Amino acid sequence: MKRLQHTCEVVSNKKICGKFFRLCLGADSIVKTVRPGQFIHIRVNNGLSPLFRRPFSVYRAQKHVEILYEVVGQGTKALSSKKAGEKLDVLGPLGNEFSMPPGGTEQVVMIAGGVGVAPF
Repeated sequence: MKRLQHTCEVVSNKKICGKFFRLCLGADSIVKTVRPGQFIHIRVNNGLSPLFRRPFSVYRAQKHVEILYEVVGQGTKALSSKKAGEKLDVLGPLGNEFSMPPGGTEQVVMIAGGVGVAPF
């Protein structure tokens, strides 16, 4: 059975601009299995606040798993304070992957907005 829960080390968590950040996680097991269009769930604190995990689309999975996020509430505010070396509880990869269009397809239209464009 595929393992979905991982303890991942924060490699970097950098502010890109305004309220937008890029989080890089050391997650070899996720890097090896994640496919375009899938996402991860991150537990941002060990306590009860915030209670629920936060879902994030995978932006890049090469050497590390990278996500882009915007600070919009309590969970992403807590995530923005994470420093290199800290550990996060991560579930993933989750969701359905994108599939390639059939051969001979001449045009594909993809629509996304905000930080949701990361997997595209």
